[in-house]
Amino acid sequence: DFDLKLHNIINRYSQMAYRAYFGIGIPLENFNVLPFEKSFFAGGANGIRSWQARSLGPGSYKGDVDNTIDNIGDIKIEANMEYRFDIFKMLEGATFIDIGNIWLLNEDAARPNANLDFSRFLEEIAIGTGLGLRLDLNFFIIRIDAGFPLNFPALKEGNRWFYQPKDDYEDVYGSSYRFKPVWNFGIGYPF
Repeated sequence: DFDLKLHNIINRYSQMAYRAYFGIGIPLENFNVLPFEKSFFAGGANGIRSWQARSLGPGSYKGDVDNTIDNIGDIKIEANMEYRFDIFKMLEGATFIDIGNIWLLNEDAARPNANLDFSRFLEEIAIGTGLGLRLDLNFFIIRIDAGFPLNFPALKEGNRWFYQPKDDYEDVYGSSYRFKPVWNFGIGYPF
């Protein structure tokens, strides 16, 4: 795992926070998969906040939206950028953009398009943006983020971006999923 973070203070009321993450896990010879607790997942309050935890990836695999337990991978690439600003005394705001995904090292017949394939790599990068509020209680921070997916890797080509036709969404995510915020709650800053 490599986790790089950079905080750039703009003035006493605002700052930019950046994060780049790369991780890879290679199973031992007597296993063909990583142990579940060592596998990578995407989405959630400290990752790509426009998706709930384990609801993104691996790759462009489109699984069951009600059962995301197998949305784990061997490789994770993620980058985040967040502008943080004071609103008043204990309340802070944020706007962010998150990109990334997870992949498998090897092909899996049960999860098509889940492996890392450089011919599909750029199309499988998920992009999300959003807004957040942070309540700073001095000893810890309570956080709520509303994320909006911009690019869905699991959808068919030509229908991955939020502004394109939504027929594929209606089958998988419901008719108005594209425009609903994804809410994530957390304690502390996401990175």
